[in-house]
Amino acid sequence: MVPWTAGQTAMVELNGVCKTFGKSMVLSGITLRVMPREVVVLIGPSGSGKSTLLRCMNALETPEQGEVYIDGVVLTGNGEKATGRAAVASPGAALHRMRAEIGMVFQQFNLFPHMSVIENIMLAPVRVRGLTREQARRKGVALLGKVGLEDKSHALPSSLSGGQMQRVAIARALAMEPKLMLFDEPTSALDPEMVGEVLNVMNELAEEGMTMVVVTHEIGFAREVGDRIVFMEQGRIVEEGTPAQLLEAPREERTRSFLSKVL
Repeated sequence: MVPWTAGQTAMVELNGVCKTFGKSMVLSGITLRVMPREVVVLIGPSGSGKSTLLRCMNALETPEQGEVYIDGVVLTGNGEKATGRAAVASPGAALHRMRAEIGMVFQQFNLFPHMSVIENIMLAPVRVRGLTREQARRKGVALLGKVGLEDKSHALPSSLSGGQMQRVAIARALAMEPKLMLFDEPTSALDPEMVGEVLNVMNELAEEGMTMVVVTHEIGFAREVGDRIVFMEQGRIVEEGTPAQLLEAPREERTRSFLSKVL
């Protein structure tokens, strides 16, 4: 597990985050820190708030209460009022800047179907980072090599398998050189035979020191790659700990009940 030391800035910090949809409380007072280079895996039953929590980390959802910090910058909420720390930038400015620092990979691949694989990867670095097309192309080719798809540069997404499309989606996110990667059940839409190729890429990212927050039902991945596992239910964190602690000796009865059904 990545150690925390006094004074070290968390890559992700959530303080008392609450989120509702209509009359439903989806997140209730979530407080969580993710340190640089740490891999945190969120598990729990469907509807427990895992994906919503992930989406609050890049302001795709805005909590009604609480604050979200990314690398010390307040992303949503009134950081100065709530914590006594001066916000590095206004929430609006932080949102614009920090979203470019956060990569997100969804259940569905969200590739542009009319663009080739390399064009999908080049788009954001050119438009957001200001790279030339040639710079973006070189970066894209290198990333395709990284995810084992160097021969698919000019293919259209429709010609790829689900596992290949998800690896392209990971390469596209990495093209922005993010400091944080968020994964929302990245293997749930894949055939079982394709799950391993995506998890292998994620494992390599973890070994390289990428800070990652992963929502997944792949308990084997959580055990092997996670530094910390967070179990959620009904919008709350029930329990968290190292994989050995949480999977082998959970403290809470609800955690034990959930794990008995998935292990």
